[in-house]
Amino acid sequence: MIFCKQNINKKTGTSISSLDWKVTPYLTLYQQDGTILEIPNVPLGVLQENANESPYVGLIVNDDNRPTFLQQISLCRSFRINFQNDTLELFLNTKQQKRRRKSSTTSSTTTANDKSRISTSDPYGLQLIDLKRYGRNLWHYAVSCTKLVFSTTTLNSSSTNDSNLVVTQDSLDRKLCVVLDTGLTGRIFSDSLTNELAVKYPNVDWSMTKQPNNNDNVSTITDLTVHLPYAGSSSNTKNKRNIPTSNSVFKKQLQQTSNNDSNNNNDDEMKNLILKSRKEYFYISSFKLPWFDNDDTHPHIVAIGTTFWTNTNSLTIDLNSMRVKIDV
Repeated sequence: MIFCKQNINKKTGTSISSLDWKVTPYLTLYQQDGTILEIPNVPLGVLQENANESPYVGLIVNDDNRPTFLQQISLCRSFRINFQNDTLELFLNTKQQKRRRKSSTTSSTTTANDKSRISTSDPYGLQLIDLKRYGRNLWHYAVSCTKLVFSTTTLNSSSTNDSNLVVTQDSLDRKLCVVLDTGLTGRIFSDSLTNELAVKYPNVDWSMTKQPNNNDNVSTITDLTVHLPYAGSSSNTKNKRNIPTSNSVFKKQLQQTSNNDSNNNNDDEMKNLILKSRKEYFYISSFKLPWFDNDDTHPHIVAIGTTFWTNTNSLTIDLNSMRVKIDV
């Protein structure tokens, strides 16, 4: 690789790492049809971590300040991440492809296709939200969220009580959005969200420590479930056999205290994708996100990372149809 002059600090979560820009003479991608796609002179960011170098391949399509990885590989407009076999599948725009040559390699990493990967009529697609109305250069992949379910533990002098705290979109003062982040381990809450929750639920420890609070009647958060509305939920069929099977698995993990609660959960499954994190990967941090033009009007943000993706098979992003699909 050839060094570029500019370097920056890349902030990922709460840590800051040095990022050097380098130019590789060729970036080589292996395609499903047996050909190789070679793209010359590709700038890539390289993270400096404890004297070790590693390429930083972000999956944001656009960036106002620098060329992105996906922007350089034929204006890729959709991709799929398979979390079970750790592969990235890119759906390339065939009209923009660079030089090719035949190869005997059968590796399946890219596919040439100009069409949408997720139809706007797919009842289980999620609608992408454009965050750029709240701040410049916000190309994050965000979707709406209708409900947060916090698993909590309360210690007192005689016992330990586990329960769920349900926070709905209707109960919040701002719009609630979930940012899909494959480079994050746990979860990040915007401080706007934790500040509001701390006022409305003062008996919950919002310091996000996970360590049991020794004060009587103060609950500690131990886990989180998010409810993401299907874009086609209003016209969804009422046939339960069409519901993704994993949602019924997640439903069993939610607290059910009455028949009415059960009926509400059934209806929730019809309209929402329900994702639950894994407790062993539990981690939440909360701080002021430096993304927005106005801190008083931006939506509440919950960024979800690997602790959720370990419960899923794949994530597909399609910017042609502005849809997301999560296979669980």
